[in-house]
Amino acid sequence: VSPASPLAKIPSMTLCEREWRARGISSAILRPATPTALPEMRGGPGWAIAAFHRLPGRTTGPMKKLSNKIRTGVLGSLVLTSILTIVLVLKSEHQILQEDLDHNGKTLSQTVAAVCLESLLSNDFPYLETYIEKAARDNPHVSYIEVRQLADGERQLVARYGENASKEDGGVEVFQAPVQLRERGSRTEILGDVEIGLSTERLEKLLAASTWQLLLGAALTFAM
Repeated sequence: VSPASPLAKIPSMTLCEREWRARGISSAILRPATPTALPEMRGGPGWAIAAFHRLPGRTTGPMKKLSNKIRTGVLGSLVLTSILTIVLVLKSEHQILQEDLDHNGKTLSQTVAAVCLESLLSNDFPYLETYIEKAARDNPHVSYIEVRQLADGERQLVARYGENASKEDGGVEVFQAPVQLRERGSRTEILGDVEIGLSTERLEKLLAASTWQLLLGAALTFAM
């Protein structure tokens, strides 16, 4: 520093203080002896580090903790929102698929029951076997079809296609429809019933695929 420089006129200023002064630090920070100096500076060594952490753009301890809390809160809100969205979407899709399965099962069982009426009246059981086999093959979701005839107060199995699986075992939804004889002026007579089991494998596969797609989308969103 040249003798003509203003910094050279301050005899008590050290080389470090001159550097801070050249960078624009106020005299209150550079001169620990003044009444306006920071307490850390008047305490002796370490005042320059304290002053550095007070510079604009530096994040102090409390501010850093607050910033971390804000980031954690925002991230937590996004996670909860994503989970809630996935649950609602899957619930809605499951309801739609279940309604579709119920509609198909009820419609198919009522149709088969209507066709079986004439065969039960004439005891044409071979035709029943052929018909229910064709009906099952035309629908890939059919697990089994059973036709029972009501005789002497008991239901007797007269035709079957596929293997019967109980509803408790899972993987199949059971639908039933009565075989009824309706004539004008007389009450409805029950001749038997039809039982159809529809596989829920398609429903489960679609729900599993949707779950993985939603989870993958959420993971990619957080990764970005």
